[in-house]
Formats: sequence, structure tokens, C-alpha cells
Amino acid sequence: MQTLIPAPIATLAQSLSYDERVAYLTKISAADVRADVFVASARALGFVVTWDLARGTPVLAWMH
Repeated sequence: MQTLIPAPIATLAQSLSYDERVAYLTKISAADVRADVFVASARALGFVVTWDLARGTPVLAWMH
């Protein structure tokens, strides 16, 4: 598991397109980050996160 470096994601999010935001979340997911870190990042990028309990995976809803 990688060590994360804190970054101002909310500030960065203002300059990212939807596709860039999804790519970022895909990248940190592949890095095996903790669920709370993934959820916090997704929320900072403008997504609402719910869970598919049957599969144990997050479901993202774009809020912009």
C-alpha cells in the first residue's frame, strides 16, 4: 500500500474535468488506498458516495 501525500484536492478539483476526476479516483483506487481516503477524495472532487453492499464497492454520483 502506498503512503499518501496530503494534497489540496478541493483546490485542484476546480481545474479538473469530469474525466480527469474519474481518472484520479481510478488511480488512487488501484493504489489500494483506505476506503475513508477514497471517499474523502471522491467527495472533494464533487461526487456523492454510496455503497453497493452486495458487491462491497462504492457507487459514485456526479453532483455538478
